[in-house]
Amino acid sequence: MNNKFLPDEVTPVKEKMTKERMLASTIVGIIVIILFFTVASGFYQVIEPSHMGLVIKGGELQDDIKNNGFYLKLPFWTQIVPVFVGTLSTDEDKNGKFKEENPFRNIQPLSKDGQVLDIDVQINYSIIDAKKFREKTGNTDPRVIEQLFFVPTVRTLVYDYASEYGWKSLIQEGNRQEFGQRIFRSMTSGETTKRICKEEKKEIDKISGTEIVIAAGCELVPQPMKIASPSDYGIAISGVNFKKIQPNQSIIAAVEQAQAKEQEVKIAAQEASIAVEQANKKIEEKRGETESIKLEADAAAYRLRVEKEEEAKGILALAEAERARASALAASQQLVEYKKLEIEMKKAEALVAFGENWTGDVPSELNIIGTEEAKNMQLFWGMGGIVANPQ
Repeated sequence: MNNKFLPDEVTPVKEKMTKERMLASTIVGIIVIILFFTVASGFYQVIEPSHMGLVIKGGELQDDIKNNGFYLKLPFWTQIVPVFVGTLSTDEDKNGKFKEENPFRNIQPLSKDGQVLDIDVQINYSIIDAKKFREKTGNTDPRVIEQLFFVPTVRTLVYDYASEYGWKSLIQEGNRQEFGQRIFRSMTSGETTKRICKEEKKEIDKISGTEIVIAAGCELVPQPMKIASPSDYGIAISGVNFKKIQPNQSIIAAVEQAQAKEQEVKIAAQEASIAVEQANKKIEEKRGETESIKLEADAAAYRLRVEKEEEAKGILALAEAERARASALAASQQLVEYKKLEIEMKKAEALVAFGENWTGDVPSELNIIGTEEAKNMQLFWGMGGIVANPQ
């Protein structure tokens, strides 16, 4: 009865052994593939872009230079060595990162007037002849040219050429470009120059307080001495950049202090200008107020004068009117007196006529013929037998 359960117990063991064999087969397969490609890689070489391939057969460098691409070769006898021919910079390391320690920075030559300068240089370069580079340097790493050729050449040229310029003219007066061009030409061609000036004089710089050399009539004269050229190494220089040319710290401090003082003077001048402007504005305001007060006073005086004149005219007119009225009254009074006399005469004449013609009867009324003024006078009212009778 136990035998019928045996196949079920043997099955897991068989499955385990099968898995182990499959794993072993896979590992062996991977190893075979690796060995195959390892051996096969000896039969070909891939040259990446920006590289060239140096061909070495039996340890001897060949004239045949390979461009980028895929190449077959005989293993253990032929080598194709890739050489980078792209542009490199002395500011970068082999990984393309900025180099903290760099012999091309903080170069400190003396100027013509004895001041220590601080100069940083950057060189851009590339290999143009990989075979010559390998023969000259014994290396295929382009960066070996920096210590081998660039460092001593750049330092020599910087020290020699900087000594032919005053620090101020080199930094502030446009000679920096000439200085850089001289070093670039010397490094690319191997030819050196000398700067000769017809006139030179010394004076004290007003800003820094240091002695400076002022030169005139300067020209560059070729020198018979030559230096190595980058083409001797199969190298081409595409740029020489002066990232920093500045005087020593004492001069910098003096210049900064002078600039600070100059800034203070400018600020003070601006503040003074603002104060003057504000003062002028206040003066104009006061002047306006004074003029306004003066105008108001003049207007008030004018109004008073006009009022007084009008008042005087009124008084004069009133006086004239009174005089005219008085004259009129006087004339009227004279007329009244005249009329009185005329009435008296008429009365007398009437009485005479009455006496002459009296018959014993008393008339009931008497008509008096005269002017309107006389007929309307109250003088005759109430007289017996006499009434005013208008015609």
